Amino acid sequence: MRGRSARGARLVALLVVLVQSGCTAWRVQPGGPAEVVESRRPSKIRVTRVDGATVTIYRPRVAADSLVGFARIPYSFHPEPPRVGVPLRAVRAVAIGGVDYVNTGLLVLGIGGAAVGGCFIAGCFD
Repeated sequence: MRGRSARGARLVALLVVLVQSGCTAWRVQPGGPAEVVESRRPSKIRVTRVDGATVTIYRPRVAADSLVGFARIPYSFHPEPPRVGVPLRAVRAVAIGGVDYVNTGLLVLGIGGAAVGGCFIAGCFD
């Protein structure tokens, strides 16, 4: 019995990771980069520079003529992560991450269907 519940817990953890990682999408925002950051106040943005390179900025803000923030998520128990900055004139587009509800729904239905089907095959409902 104990092995079965441990497997179930691992399966639930795997499903949570899959749902969290597979259900977000970056959406390019209309307007200038400074306007997007100041009006939307996102927790993270993906900046596409004019040279085509992309950089993710956590806790972005506008400072003088640049978008600045952190290279990764700052944690209270971890030393301050490296800061990053991109001049506003070098920004081609700014995208904000958000939930993709259609893909999330399809993923949840698919995983749920596979789990129920697997349980029927394994005899979980006996």
